[in-house]
Amino acid sequence: MLEWRVGETWGDDAPGPVGPRRWRPGRRWWLLPLAALAVGLAIAGWLAWETPRREERLRADVQTTADLELWAWQSRDVALFETLIDPDIPAGWRDEHVQEFRMFPQYARLARRGTPQVQVESVEAHGDEALVVLRVRVPDFPGQPLDYRQALPYRNIDGRWARSAPTETLWGPTRRLLTRHFTFEYPERDTATVQVV
Repeated sequence: MLEWRVGETWGDDAPGPVGPRRWRPGRRWWLLPLAALAVGLAIAGWLAWETPRREERLRADVQTTADLELWAWQSRDVALFETLIDPDIPAGWRDEHVQEFRMFPQYARLARRGTPQVQVESVEAHGDEALVVLRVRVPDFPGQPLDYRQALPYRNIDGRWARSAPTETLWGPTRRLLTRHFTFEYPERDTATVQVV
């Protein structure tokens, strides 16, 4: 059978198989940086949108624990309060929290009307630990309303927050200040307060 090919030649100078094409910068090179910019802007937008909502959820979750602590105080239920304490903290810290719980009514008993109000002001989270600033108010305290802030460590245990013991992650490493009459040992977070003393 005869094969006819038009425009081609037979022999050694015939074109061989076509190899892989090399990339050459062309008209579309600018698409790569543009795509990277679009992805970066999308991530930044998502973080800007999600971060405040995450902080609101975190504050609301810790507020739930603070409300339960207040409920335990109002009903004088030490057993309930003890369930709101981190089970893994040292016994000394557990005793400290329970002692504070038992002492709180003595301070608030001076208030003839009203109930103490506890509000989470801020939550500084570090993984499953958080430093929580609570604002405690007793509006009808005789003479002047009782109003103070308290920084407490909390830890997330299976989706709920529990009072815990301070850790180096939350409070910083221990510092030491020697004076003529006293030696202060304090966490790094309290440096400004100790220097005033």
